[in-house]
Amino acid sequence: MSCKLLCPAPTARVYDDPAAFDLLEEEWKALFQRSGGWNVFLSWQWFRQWWEAFGSDKELRILALTGGDRLVGVAPMMVETGPDGARTLAWIGSERTTDYCDLLVDPPYLETLCQVLADFVAEGLGDGWQRVELCSLPVSSALLAGFREIARHRGIESHSVASNTCPVVRLAPTWEEYLAGLDKTHRHELRRKIRRSQSAGDQTFRHLTTPEEVASGMESFFRLHRASRPDKAAFLDNVTEGFFRGVGSAFAREGWMQLSLMRIDGRDVAASMAFTREDRVLLYNSGLDPDFRTYSVGIALHAADIQLAISQGKVWYDFLRGNEPYKYDFGAKDNPIYTLTLTPSSGGEGAGSESQRG
Repeated sequence: MSCKLLCPAPTARVYDDPAAFDLLEEEWKALFQRSGGWNVFLSWQWFRQWWEAFGSDKELRILALTGGDRLVGVAPMMVETGPDGARTLAWIGSERTTDYCDLLVDPPYLETLCQVLADFVAEGLGDGWQRVELCSLPVSSALLAGFREIARHRGIESHSVASNTCPVVRLAPTWEEYLAGLDKTHRHELRRKIRRSQSAGDQTFRHLTTPEEVASGMESFFRLHRASRPDKAAFLDNVTEGFFRGVGSAFAREGWMQLSLMRIDGRDVAASMAFTREDRVLLYNSGLDPDFRTYSVGIALHAADIQLAISQGKVWYDFLRGNEPYKYDFGAKDNPIYTLTLTPSSGGEGAGSESQRG
């Protein structure tokens, strides 16, 4: 494994060999426990599973910051080579699979990690990569604020754009209070669709969380996901299915996984895969039996998941990427995510431009 020393103390190193995942595992997990919050997409478990599934044709670049005797910051990146030979530095992950990307860092070391990242980007621009594209950044990310000024002083031009949204519902203390917070039309429609799903037959719900339960429910989830729509069937190829299994197993061991199934007359007809940590539930994917689509079973399952989240004292129900209308029917509000693009400044050092945040 080659490591490149970037600065004295704190110590920054770039790991380009996948063996780094094993080397950094315990410290990365400890850092995530301290500073990762609800964002499971920053966990070692997420990145390890992603790299195992999708990383074979990419070059690893994990920027790790050590302060004293422990890991205090990590920027998990990779280099992708396009069909035209152009090389792009990006987060490990993709917009296809990963909804929130950011630095993972202990707060006192945030500015240092931003400086080290800017140095790393500036050093590689040109020969190492022609473009840097950091997608799925939440509005709170330091990469959309102070980092850009740091980068500007290194001759790096930055552009940010709101590339998508993750609609989020702020939950009420009780289900009835949540319903009361919806406008009259949405409240009426939700109650009507729940009743319609109940008219389809004997209805039960299972919320699977342990590794054994999740493993046993995956086949139903995959069947329903593929049956939902042709584009979902195309998305869930064998590699992606293996990734889902790996994430489900790894997250279930940590207590972050919830696989929900609706059964009608002994038949699984709707499924959802969600991640849960701290005060937030993140709906990652779902599926339903098209024979039961007219019974609104998908909506009814999401409603059951929201009721469960309320009973668990969760504060936020996050529908993750996409502006599908049904999310707003549940009272969700837009939570934009941004893509930050970094390129060599066309006007020399200090001439980086400000962007439009759509």
